[in-house]
Amino acid sequence: GAGDVAAPAHESKRGHPIYFAWSWVDSLLAEMSVRPPEASELRLDRIIAPVLKHVEVDDPMVTVNLNTPEDVREFLRREGPGGG
Repeated sequence: GAGDVAAPAHESKRGHPIYFAWSWVDSLLAEMSVRPPEASELRLDRIIAPVLKHVEVDDPMVTVNLNTPEDVREFLRREGPGGG
């Protein structure tokens, strides 16, 4: 149900999900074992949409995407010692 997946948000900007209730993961895997999904159904944003809850936080850093090594390098360049 709602709240089985949570993601931080800061001033209407949303971060990546950081919490997945094990009961939700377990039921999702059980469902997929009965009816394997099509590749187009495997987008995490679409799978979690019905149960995602955003939690407003004070730290704007929760919205930083660090999906690739290049993202991490750029983040460290801007926010590391002497940066930002």
